[in-house]
Amino acid sequence: MKVNEDVKAKIKKNALESLKLYEIGRRTNLHIYNEVLPKGQVLNAAELSVKVEQETVFVFHDCAPN
Repeated sequence: MKVNEDVKAKIKKNALESLKLYEIGRRTNLHIYNEVLPKGQVLNAAELSVKVEQETVFVFHDCAPN
């Protein structure tokens, strides 16, 4: 299921505010996955594996985009 545009705008606003709180520099790329991840899906990154506990919108910020 696609992420509703109103919900996506709220998520983006919240993510940007969080970046400011943590004083993360301007050289950060913010990515918002456009599909709602279903409960039970497993996300794998390197040696980390996370099971999605509820429907989720995945947001990622890349602190070292280059």
